Amino acid sequence: MKLTTPDLSDQNDDAKVIELSFNHYGSIKSFHGQIETAICPNDNSYVKEILEEDGKNRLLFVDGSKSMKCALLGDMLAAKAIDNNWSGIVINGCVRDVEILSSLSIGIMAIASSPKRSKKKGQGSRSETLNFGNTSINRNDWAYCDQNGILVSTKELKF
Repeated sequence: MKLTTPDLSDQNDDAKVIELSFNHYGSIKSFHGQIETAICPNDNSYVKEILEEDGKNRLLFVDGSKSMKCALLGDMLAAKAIDNNWSGIVINGCVRDVEILSSLSIGIMAIASSPKRSKKKGQGSRSETLNFGNTSINRNDWAYCDQNGILVSTKELKF
């Protein structure tokens, strides 16, 4: 059965919808997995650190506070994510290298794009609860992403 967030939402009243509009940047448009989190205030140091680890088919959720100042993910980090078994990345902020990202076999969703790279000053944190789109997003929650939007659940959903 193919993953669709409308069907999952209909079948799981406790699944939360992230109330933000995201754009798809990777070639995979429907993806899911258990969540790892990072808070990245215009600094993608933690994105890099996390994506260098074995993703075990998890999703990385990054809270960039909707900042348009710089991109928190580009083609090199996205390629690293693929190499390290991440199934997707969701960024409450920007990405760059969108032409290349669109050809990569990974799910990538973000608010927008920016050509500017981020500084790496070690600012931010990881594995904390994120709050955006009127939703709390915890490490080890489950996310289901497609062209309709993003659902978050405290448990794995069957589809």
